[in-house]
Order: sequence, then C-alpha cells, then structure tokens
Amino acid sequence: MGFIIIGDEMIDVRGLHDIITKRQLDAIGFMLRYLEISKKSRRIDIQGRIDELYEMIETNGADFLYSSFFTTTERFLDIPRKQELMAVIKRMRKIRYVKGSDSE
Repeated sequence: MGFIIIGDEMIDVRGLHDIITKRQLDAIGFMLRYLEISKKSRRIDIQGRIDELYEMIETNGADFLYSSFFTTTERFLDIPRKQELMAVIKRMRKIRYVKGSDSE
C-alpha cells in the first residue's frame, strides 16, 4: 500500500495517512479510472466532476465503479472521503491545473 499505478503514472500515497485500507486504495483507483474514461474533453472542472461522481455513488451505489478487468482488486470497495480522492489527484504529476477563465 504505497502507490497507485495508472498507465505510466505512479502516484505515491504513502504520506496520505487517512487512506488506511486496501479497499480504499482500490476504490480510489477505480474512481480515477472513472474520471478519466468519462471525461468529455481534455479540460474538466475536477471539483465539479468529483461532486458528480459522489452523487452517482450516493444514488446508485459504488458497483458501477468496479471492473473485473483488474483481477488483483477486490469486489468490495471502501469509498474514501472527497478530500482523500482530491489529495491523490494533487499528487499526480501528469495533470496540469488551470484556474478560472484559463480553463475555457
């Protein structure tokens, strides 16, 4: 439990002390995957997309996140708080942030 690997991105999560279970780590991986495959353009409002994702989880449950393609993860996930997901995203090195009107 120290890294999430997505493609060629290796995200170091060892310093995030609120992520305490492998199920949380698996859930974050699936959530990042969902955010990536469901985007409509290269630029997104990350906070807005995270809010939409959590609304979908609240309405539909977390089952839609799971993919059996990833054989080393468990079926049951522990959904982390939004701030843990955002903390992992902020540790990603291949994401560029823009603010305000720059994101149009």
